[in-house]
Amino acid sequence: MEKKKSEFTTSISRLQEENRGLVQRLQEQTSRTASLAAELAEANGIAATREKDIETLRARLNGTLSTVESQSVELANIRTHLPTPDTVVDTDAIKLVGRLNSEIFQAAALLAEACSSVKTRPLPDADNHAASTRVKEMFGTKFVDLVQNVPHENNPAVLRIAFQACIVVFADWIGAAWHFQAEPSPQFFGEVYRNVWLDEEQAVAGHWRAQTRRQIQKLLDPNPDAIRKRFIMHISDSLADVILCAGIHNKHEQMSETIIRIASDRISAVVEMALKLNRMLGEDVTAADIETTWAHAQDIYDPKWMEDDYGDWKTYEARRDLKVLCTTDLGLRRLVKADNEAGWIDKVLIKPKVILEEILSSSPIEAK
Repeated sequence: MEKKKSEFTTSISRLQEENRGLVQRLQEQTSRTASLAAELAEANGIAATREKDIETLRARLNGTLSTVESQSVELANIRTHLPTPDTVVDTDAIKLVGRLNSEIFQAAALLAEACSSVKTRPLPDADNHAASTRVKEMFGTKFVDLVQNVPHENNPAVLRIAFQACIVVFADWIGAAWHFQAEPSPQFFGEVYRNVWLDEEQAVAGHWRAQTRRQIQKLLDPNPDAIRKRFIMHISDSLADVILCAGIHNKHEQMSETIIRIASDRISAVVEMALKLNRMLGEDVTAADIETTWAHAQDIYDPKWMEDDYGDWKTYEARRDLKVLCTTDLGLRRLVKADNEAGWIDKVLIKPKVILEEILSSSPIEAK
């Protein structure tokens, strides 16, 4: 009996010990569960906060994407109004002016050869006097003296020079014109552009010039063929003035018709190239202003900006009083705004070729 009681007591003690162990482990698990629950609650709180942050970021991202899309549309619209990069470089303009000068020479030489074969001169009449007056107004008294006082029979050089000078004036005007009508004055648009050029950046001013000239010509000059024919007539009339001034003929209208019959293809080529130059320099170039140049009668000769077409005849280096008689080849300059004292950089691309008044006192002119 005592033995059973002892065993029972031992069992009770063991069970109590196990119970205490279980209670302790339960307390530990409860504490751990509470800790995990707290961590879970904290994690849920962080997750909720992050979810809100994510929603906020998502809203901001959507707003940014919407702004980017809107600005992309605006940028695309702006780009349609911006000038494309210049496709024309200096060498393109130089080549075209070189071809134009060559065509002017060929037209002048063709007519000069035809005139030099005329052996008899008619008596001067009212047409001759009127033509001489117009030539004098255009080139001055000394130019008229050259044309009238040098014998032209079998010596076409003087007339060729005079014809070149005449055509050069028209080629320069065509190449630089804002439009080809008498009204409104083309000089008006040139003055407006000068103000734009002084006030704005080069690219802005160049873009304004290109767009304005394109639209003005589209509005005022819708018939290019009529413009070409008109210039061919103007040039022919002016060349006829030179011929009548030289005394080779005495009927202006007949002479103009003869010039067109002999040299219309050459003159037409000059007009076409000058019109192409007008489009190139006026509409295709915006990063700079490229302009044709020529020297007027009585201008002081400056070898930095011009070239003597007959400079091999005499040495003029010691002279400072030489004056221009006329221009036989167009020049070309490049003007671009800059942060220097002048406000721009002026670069000579081609020097215009000129005839000096010194030629009047030189030995008889021979063809070059």
